[in-house]
Amino acid sequence: MDQRNRDVLEPRARRARWALALAVVAFVVALPALARAAGGRARIVPTGAEVAPGQWMAASQSPDERTRRLGAQVDQTMAEGVEDLGLVPLRAVGGPVPERSLTSLDPSAWVFAPRLSSESDGVHLRLVAVAPGSRVE
Repeated sequence: MDQRNRDVLEPRARRARWALALAVVAFVVALPALARAAGGRARIVPTGAEVAPGQWMAASQSPDERTRRLGAQVDQTMAEGVEDLGLVPLRAVGGPVPERSLTSLDPSAWVFAPRLSSESDGVHLRLVAVAPGSRVE
């Protein structure tokens, strides 16, 4: 690319980065207000541990001590984080549910489903969330 065109593109890229940063900040600032306006409840599914691709069991029932310990820490952190957002944490009964079932678990509340999976580079935590009345995970 010619050096004289570089000056034209850089300000646009810089503005795009600033716009993205402002959008992220606005979302983070607005999230607690949105959470309170959405009924103030959050259903938290127990942390799931992947036993096979697409199959989950409660981390608390895992034969692996490390997975049980991590699952308990994630469950506690989820409850505290939900309270920090101004929501009332409600534990879901039972164990992990398939992700396609999360939207029907409690349509009037936020639904959070943490997932642990072992990968070659360590343990990965995935947090699936569904807003009240939404069908999007």
